[in-house]
Amino acid sequence: MAAFSDPAAGARLSAIAGSSTDAILAKDTQGIITAWNPAAERLYGFTAAEIIGRSVAEIIPPDRVGEDVEILEKVLRGEVITHYDTARLHKDRHRVAVSITVSAIRDAAGVIVGASTIARDIGDRLRAEADRAFFSTLVHQSPDAIIALDRANIITSWNPAAERIYGYSTAEAVGRHGADLMEADAAGATDPAVVLKDVFAGETLHLEVRRRHANGRALLLSISVSPLRDSLGDVYGAISTVRDITAAQAAEEEIERAAERETRLQRELDQARRLESIGQLAGGVAHDFNNLLGIVLNYTTFVADTLPAGSAALEDLEQIRRAAERGAALTRQLLIFSRREVVKREAVDLNELITGLQPLLHRALGERLAVEIELDPGLPPIEADRGQLEQVLISAPLA
Repeated sequence: MAAFSDPAAGARLSAIAGSSTDAILAKDTQGIITAWNPAAERLYGFTAAEIIGRSVAEIIPPDRVGEDVEILEKVLRGEVITHYDTARLHKDRHRVAVSITVSAIRDAAGVIVGASTIARDIGDRLRAEADRAFFSTLVHQSPDAIIALDRANIITSWNPAAERIYGYSTAEAVGRHGADLMEADAAGATDPAVVLKDVFAGETLHLEVRRRHANGRALLLSISVSPLRDSLGDVYGAISTVRDITAAQAAEEEIERAAERETRLQRELDQARRLESIGQLAGGVAHDFNNLLGIVLNYTTFVADTLPAGSAALEDLEQIRRAAERGAALTRQLLIFSRREVVKREAVDLNELITGLQPLLHRALGERLAVEIELDPGLPPIEADRGQLEQVLISAPLA
């Protein structure tokens, strides 16, 4: 290391400067470097032979030149600059983060003849601070609750997402026992104390638990709990990441219900299609059978016209006719069921309709029952299908 401008002072301080882990340099009032220790060589990359006699501007970034001039002016006035964080340039021109202390160098008469700078590399510290700030931002902005607890289960950290999920502010949560805010929601649920015991033993756990919001609302949470370790590897606490899956679970259940509804509707649709097929089949059969019954009724009439009055066969023919008419009534119902008979809506006088059916009802019921009909003379006509009304009125007695 080159001697300081004051040879006596340089001799006394040479050993200290040479062994220091901080970069130490000296410059005159014009900013010309006059001394440079081994730590400065390591920090800035220049050897003493390369840098002594050159301007300190060699290690000052362009955007910091004005700042350095101002510092030198203050020191030449007798001020001391302590622990000032700034940037310097390495020989390969990359920036070096340093914390500097700058003080005046005086000669034997006390006149300021230069300045000495002690610089410490703070790159690791700044990177660590940046990492901490970055992770702090991640924790603060995380949509999941991130909660730290010590070995006594006391909450030491509580991020905004934890406030939202549990309903307690950071001020309310930090310093409280975890069980006070995160107790199990129901009997038999996972006990937080049991979980932490396993985590403090070094395990990392992933589980779903039921808890309660501050307002009493039930929560379903997905939780990952890991041990927090110090530099020696000893567990000093636990970190818990919590995701609220209550809504997701509700959505999943709703999807399952929707699937069940869809399955049920599909079954109903299949049933309707089967009924439609049955209706089509029944309609075809009823149509053909109705034609056959028409033939039976016609031939019954023809035969009855050929028999003399009082013939015993006439009563048999009457029974055949009645049975055919009942069959025709049933086929009409099947045709309506299969939608193969057109519904004809018209104004129907119920009194007239019922009166007209009275003989048929008497014949159908025979001597077993007596039919009494009470009509309302003031009853207005209704709009309906006459055939369907007749079926309604005669189907019960005929059955």
